[in-house]
Amino acid sequence: MLDTWHVNGLRGTASFSFELDNIFVEESHTYFESQVPRDDGFLFIIPKIPLFALGFATISVALARACLDDAIKLAARKAQRDVSDAMVNRSTVHRQIGEAESSLRAADTYLRGSASDLWNSVCESRQLDMAQRIDVRMASTYAIRQASQVVDVAYEMFGSDAVFKRNLLQRRYQDMHVIVQQIQGRATNFETAGRYFLGLDVGRIV
Repeated sequence: MLDTWHVNGLRGTASFSFELDNIFVEESHTYFESQVPRDDGFLFIIPKIPLFALGFATISVALARACLDDAIKLAARKAQRDVSDAMVNRSTVHRQIGEAESSLRAADTYLRGSASDLWNSVCESRQLDMAQRIDVRMASTYAIRQASQVVDVAYEMFGSDAVFKRNLLQRRYQDMHVIVQQIQGRATNFETAGRYFLGLDVGRIV
């Protein structure tokens, strides 16, 4: 086992590496992405990339939801230092919460709809076409990046208290910003979608 997972966020995933030297691995214990799955269940029809994208996006939305809920509770009771008005009375705070709530709900709805369409297609036709894979890629990337912005809004509202480990927001902030650095959260995924809509080759990243 190679202890390589030294990160600020997502530490609980324990995404370490490993290596094997001079060990014979039977074919029945191997897997290549080009292989036909050994199981013909619906879940195995979905390629790895869409599954990973939906998984990361779902976690991102949940993280952002928790952070925004905490920020709303905080705004209802906190007065910031050297600011005369309580947070609950400030129009800036009202706008931040309203915009964050709107963008998070939009991302969540798009993600759920895309995932539902994917699953229904697999169950009905036992296949997934490129249009659906592109839609999942867009919905997942959008959800991740919007969730990251919502978490940033909550983090800012918490002020200096957000930097302490005792505040759960700190861990969620770190987790969110590790997710957005993953391939599933890259803005270039939208370029892939754009290439598809223009009739160009999109490669394997969908």
